[in-house]
Amino acid sequence: MQSTFETMAAVDPRAGIQEPAPTKRFALIGLAIAFGWPLILFIPGVSGHNITNIRDGTVNIGVKWLVVAGLSLIAFRAQRRPLSELGVRGVRWRDVPAVVAGVIIGIVLSGVAQTA
Repeated sequence: MQSTFETMAAVDPRAGIQEPAPTKRFALIGLAIAFGWPLILFIPGVSGHNITNIRDGTVNIGVKWLVVAGLSLIAFRAQRRPLSELGVRGVRWRDVPAVVAGVIIGIVLSGVAQTA
C-alpha cells in the first residue's frame, strides 16, 4: 500500500459556505406567481379584455414583464442560481449580426402584416 504525504491545514468548517436558500418557500412563491398572474387581469379596472384597445394591450404586456422580472428575481437572487445554469449567457460580438437581422426581419414582417 502506497502512502502519500499531503499537507494538512486547519480550516474553519464555516468558511466559504453560504447558507442554503429556503428553496421550498421560494418555489411555492414562484408557482403562485406563475399560475396566479392571469387572475390580476380579472380585477375590475385593470384590463377590459379588449384586444383592440391599446391600453389593455399595454397593461397585458406590462403585467407579463413584471411576472418575468419577479420569477427571474426568485431564480437568480433568492435561489442563488448562476445565470449559466438557466441557459443565460453574455452577449458576444457574433450575436450582433443576428440581432440586426432579426430586427430587419421583424420590421419587414410587420409591414407585410399591416398591408394584408
